[in-house]
Amino acid sequence: MTGKIVSGLGKGAYFVGLDWVQEQCMEKLGFRPYPGTLNLRIEGDTLHLLEQLQNKKTEELIPPDPESCAAKVLPVTINNESGAQRCCRSP
Repeated sequence: MTGKIVSGLGKGAYFVGLDWVQEQCMEKLGFRPYPGTLNLRIEGDTLHLLEQLQNKKTEELIPPDPESCAAKVLPVTINNESGAQRCCRSP
């Protein structure tokens, strides 16, 4: 999958910085994420690959408040650097 790094809305840092997100990432993924996001605008005909990942069984970050958004966490590698991708969904 290829794309271009773009600016986001500046809201990712809030979510990733939440204590429960930091704790669950450490527990389930083995690292504490940087409080922010790297946004990628998908290029070419690769959007279908991202859609296929939505159905893949992965770790899930479960909020303490059931009214909040849960997040699937998918592994990602960018230029040989490993990390995680968050796909937020409604409860």
